[in-house]
Parts: sequence; C-alpha cells; structure tokens
Amino acid sequence: MIKLTFVLLITALLQISSATSFSQTVSLKFRNAKLETVLKEIGSQTGYDLVYITPLINEAKPVSINVTNAPLTEVLEKSFSNQVLTYTISNNTIVVQKRTASLSSAAIVDINRLLDKAAPLDIRGQVTDTKGEALIGVSVRLKGTSVGVSTDVNGRYTITVPDEPATLVFTYIGYDIKEIAVT
Repeated sequence: MIKLTFVLLITALLQISSATSFSQTVSLKFRNAKLETVLKEIGSQTGYDLVYITPLINEAKPVSINVTNAPLTEVLEKSFSNQVLTYTISNNTIVVQKRTASLSSAAIVDINRLLDKAAPLDIRGQVTDTKGEALIGVSVRLKGTSVGVSTDVNGRYTITVPDEPATLVFTYIGYDIKEIAVT
C-alpha cells in the first residue's frame, strides 16, 4: 500500500512539473533592446535554453516590449514580429533561425514598380488543416504574379501585396487549391 501511494505521488508531481513548463509566464519591459538581450531574459525567467547563431541574431531589429505575466508564446510572438528570424520551441529549448521564406526589400520595390502602386501591405496568416494543425511548406502566392512565399514550421506566412484588391492562392500537395480575396 505504501509503495502504491509513493508511485502515485511521484506520478502526480511529475505531471504538475511538466504542466508548469507549458504554462510559463513572462514579464518584460524593454525599449529598443537587442533581441539577444530579450531572449536571455526570457530564458532566465522560464528556465528555457536558447540556441542561436550569433551573427544571425545580430541581424535582428531592436525589440520594444512591455508585458506582465504574459504566456511565453505570446511574448515570443511579439518579440519576433517584423523580424527576419523566427523561433521554434522543442524540449524546453527556444531555437532561433532565419525565416524560411521572406521577401527582400528589392522584391518589394519590384512589386511596386510592376504594379505602379504607392504603399504595399504586409499580409500575415497561418495555414492549418481541418484539425487545426499547422501546415509547413504551403505555397502562398499573389494571383497573377510570380510573388510568393511558403509557410514556416508553424504554418505562418507573411506576403507583401499591393494596396488594392488582390487574391492569394494557396497550394499544397494533396490538398485542393484555395483562393482568398484580400480585403
């Protein structure tokens, strides 16, 4: 009986321990700080390890963030918005990497020149299947042009479109082609 109680107690404690790692909250207040500084503070508050390449992280834009007891994923999303980098979380490790597909500033200038429009719009989204799971590598392209991107490991994408009616075309092997008007 004592052995059974001991095993149940250990099991309960392990479940509580793993549950707290998934519900990490972070409080930060930075203004124009280096992304590396922000990530180190997130790591110290959560106990998560960080993996990144220093020259790559030096390409990141400064981060301004002010959150109190916010979920870890929300803080990371805010920290990585408008960055050339993205992140993944794996086994209590935050891995920073370059976005797999993004438009260069030269491509944006070419879009403007081709379409002869003033201010392009950045459209952001996430592609998921019917179960809500992210789809990696979905092709997202601006209909009638060669402008396109692919979704990242989280199914997210950012594409620049002209400030006028446009249609995005989503293609993925094994799925129907989907066209969505940008409004």
